[in-house]
Amino acid sequence: MRGRFIVLEGIDGSGKTTQMQLVHKWLHAESVRHVITREPGGVPNADAVRMLLAQSGNSWSPMGQALLLNAARVEHTCRLIEPHLAVGTHVLSDRYVDSTLAYQGGGDAEVVNKLLELHHLAVGSCFPDVALWLDIDFEVGQQRLLRRVRQGNVHDFEKKRDLQGKAQRGYHYLSQRFPDRFIRVDANGTKQDTFASIKKCLSEYIT
Repeated sequence: MRGRFIVLEGIDGSGKTTQMQLVHKWLHAESVRHVITREPGGVPNADAVRMLLAQSGNSWSPMGQALLLNAARVEHTCRLIEPHLAVGTHVLSDRYVDSTLAYQGGGDAEVVNKLLELHHLAVGSCFPDVALWLDIDFEVGQQRLLRRVRQGNVHDFEKKRDLQGKAQRGYHYLSQRFPDRFIRVDANGTKQDTFASIKKCLSEYIT
């Protein structure tokens, strides 16, 4: 039986990394076979792209960013995601294609269509079975991000307020366009509240 491909999405500050750790702990306790990964990254070649974007992401055009992200995604999908899914292991990723559609597409239907064409060229029909969108109030997310900036845990690419605003618009658009695989999770409460919502959603997909 093929594994399920689950992705956590949302703007920076929405709590994806924290929630992924909680999900991993839960699935491990339940002896559910799974792997945790992230984008860009997951495999060495894709990690190299992640480092490049962390250092100079703001100097690239949106389409240049998208091309780099898809180059990383080819490696990630072919070398990690698809092999695990094929043998029945669930794959849970912190970001995938919808991050590119949101951040570089920004809710513009024409741009999103071009990015979808690029995705098909890169990895074919590989899409998440479900994308859990951690929807957080924009200002709350910015406050969380600011705390991370003060701790030195944020690279320049994440700091851009206008980029985060563009992504927020993008996610709202995607949730309306792809309701069959996009599930909104209210991430404004405590991490325990958010995890309870995620756990309830995932229980329908992962056994």
